[in-house]
Amino acid sequence: GMNVGDEYLGRNPNYGFWRDTHLKLEGPAVLQLQRIFAEDWYYATGEDLAGDRREEFFPPPRECGDVCAQVVAGAPHGDVRVFETLLFLAVNEAEEQVQIATSYFVPPESLVTALEAAAYRGVRVRVLVGGPPTRFWTVLAARSYYDTLLQAGVEVYEYRKGMLHSKTLSVDGQWCLVGSVNFDSRSLLLNFEAAVAMHDSRLTRQLDESFQQDLRDAIRVDPEAWSRRPRSHVLGEDFFRLFAPLL
Repeated sequence: GMNVGDEYLGRNPNYGFWRDTHLKLEGPAVLQLQRIFAEDWYYATGEDLAGDRREEFFPPPRECGDVCAQVVAGAPHGDVRVFETLLFLAVNEAEEQVQIATSYFVPPESLVTALEAAAYRGVRVRVLVGGPPTRFWTVLAARSYYDTLLQAGVEVYEYRKGMLHSKTLSVDGQWCLVGSVNFDSRSLLLNFEAAVAMHDSRLTRQLDESFQQDLRDAIRVDPEAWSRRPRSHVLGEDFFRLFAPLL
C-alpha cells in the first residue's frame, strides 16, 4: 500500500514512475483495520483508544458490498508468524495459479520451498519483483533465489518501468491478498504490517488483469541465459544472501 510522500506520487526523480496497489475499504472490515491501528497506537504511546472513547473510534459499522474480506496484521511481538503462515498455506493450497508482486523478494526457506513445490506439482507460479531502482543490495539478494526457482519452473519477472511498490498475491483466480507485506523476512518477522485477504473472484480477476499489465513493463528472467551469467554476479548475489534475515 501507499505511504505518504512525494515518491509515492511519482514526484521523486530518483525513483521515477511509482507502481503501487492499494484498496478503499468500506463496511465492517474498516473496524478490523481500526482495531489494528488502536493496538499499534497503544503499543507506541500507551494510550487506550478503545477505552472511554470507544464509541468515537469504533462506531457501529454499516453493511456495504458483498465481498468476503478480512484484515490481517503481523507484528514482531507474539509467538505466531502470521504472514509467513498465511502465505505458506495460500501457496500450498493453490491448484492452478499463483501470482505474486513484491517490492523486495528475500523470502524465508519455507516460502521458497512452497513456491517450488507448487511449480513441481503443475501450478503456474509467477513472481514479479522490483528491479532497479530498488536498492541494489536487495536486488542482488533476491537474485540469489532465482536458480532453484527457475529450475522448479517458477516464472520470474523483474519490473523495469520504475519503482514497483505493490505487494499482492492471487491464488487460482478466487483469493487474493493486498497490503504492505513484502516477500521478505523483514516484513514477515520484524515489521508491523497489514493486509486485506479477500475471497472474491471478481476482485481477484481485476488484480490478475493488473498483474498481467505489469508484466508488459517487466523482463522475464530466461533460465538458460541466467545460468550463463558472470561469476562475479553470482558472488555478489551470494554475498548479500548472507544478510537475508535483515533485508
